[in-house]
Amino acid sequence: MTTISLCEPLSPARSRSCCINRQRVGQALHFFAQQLFRPLHWSSGAIRALITPIDPRFPGNSSNKGCEVATRVVSVVSRLLVSPITLASALTGGVVQCAGSAIAPHPYYYIRGDAKEKNEEPVRFFNLNACMFWGDLPRLFGGVFPAEKRMKALFSLITKINPTIFVAQEVAFGPGLMLANALKPYYTHIFIDVGPNPFRMESGLFIAARCHLTSIPYFKAFPNQPGIKRGIFCFETRKFSVITTHLESGDAFASAEKIRKGQFEILSRESRKLADNRNPCFILGDFNCSREEIPRHLFDPYARQYPTVDATSATCTNALTSWMRGKKPKEDHFELDDYTLVEATGELPEMAVELVQTFDLRRPAEAVTDHHGLLLTVKGL
Repeated sequence: MTTISLCEPLSPARSRSCCINRQRVGQALHFFAQQLFRPLHWSSGAIRALITPIDPRFPGNSSNKGCEVATRVVSVVSRLLVSPITLASALTGGVVQCAGSAIAPHPYYYIRGDAKEKNEEPVRFFNLNACMFWGDLPRLFGGVFPAEKRMKALFSLITKINPTIFVAQEVAFGPGLMLANALKPYYTHIFIDVGPNPFRMESGLFIAARCHLTSIPYFKAFPNQPGIKRGIFCFETRKFSVITTHLESGDAFASAEKIRKGQFEILSRESRKLADNRNPCFILGDFNCSREEIPRHLFDPYARQYPTVDATSATCTNALTSWMRGKKPKEDHFELDDYTLVEATGELPEMAVELVQTFDLRRPAEAVTDHHGLLLTVKGL
């Protein structure tokens, strides 16, 4: 695998070998930092012990209830005992990551795939919140099993659809690297670990494309993001441009909608700029909001096809989280958080959006993720 940073195009005043060496050192420190974070990832295994039901019928549980309880107690206690080492290792990892970013600043890691660039017709965009956090965080935030247990199913889903462009949210560095290596034969350009700021949770954006890029992709961070490196990732082709993002969580706190409004303003300025040459700009991602918050200048082809949000058109559910915790889901557990929008100054191209099923609530243990995907097919670009 070849991983390079594209944040600083080479200038005549700087030798190529010097820049490459800096990138190699920065990358080595970054990968070393990831190893130092591993104890923290392991410690998240306590989530299973603390939130999942003690039921012999629940996947992964012991058939003996007493044995299951004892196993969970050992799991939690062992993680508490080593927590000082875990914390020290994580803090050291953050310092090492800061050093790597200082030596070779990067807005993302780029992986060159093996597939040749293609001018495909129609162009197909696949947008999916994959819930591929590190450790056991997917159990907590999505009601699904850890990333490594779902990776094969996710890979099969993507390659079966085989979109021109695949964008995902909530993909941590480790799972992202695994997925990138698996998708290398199918894509030309792959971007992981998007977002330049250490000591924060990753933006989780993952991008794979098979089309020719006409300029270096870039990431614009949203202001005032103390916890997660949220922002927009943008790239251009000869016939269209793409923005992908993951906006502020809808129910995180009272001011979330106000924060999202500011994020939409940044996104809208960028989409207008990219669509200014009469090529459409496609905006894909998890926006964590209802249709009422979407700016009016952005066209939503999915809303035209499915004007009502119900069990057949919703993209997300909290029923899986309830199942993971052994609770009964709320009656209104369906949500529409994911969007495939278009900014265009000229005539809109022919478009159709398809809901890609990723889970069946009758078989929650088999869920690929807690969001259905959206497949946007565009003709005549």
